[in-house]
Amino acid sequence: MWFDEYWCAQCQRDAAWREDENSVEPCDILSRSFIFDINDPEYPTEWIQDDVAYPHYSNPRCTAFLAITDPGSTYVADPRQYELNFDH
Repeated sequence: MWFDEYWCAQCQRDAAWREDENSVEPCDILSRSFIFDINDPEYPTEWIQDDVAYPHYSNPRCTAFLAITDPGSTYVADPRQYELNFDH
C-alpha cells in the first residue's frame, strides 16, 4: 500500500483509471504486479530496489514513474482505498 500511495497514486500512468476506471485501462505495470509473482518473468521490471538514493525518491521505486504535473491534480486518490496519514 505504501508503494502504491507513494508512486502509483501520483503517476500519470494510472491517473486516468483512478478518476474513471470504466473509460481506460489501468497502468500495465501496476496490473502485472498483482497478476504475477515477483519471480515471474512477467513481473514488472520497472519496479526495482537498489542502493541508489535520490534526493526526492526512495527505494524501492518505479523507474517508469511520470509525475502528475497539473498543479490542480498533483494527487489522484483511489476512492476505494483509505488514506494513510504519516504526519503525526
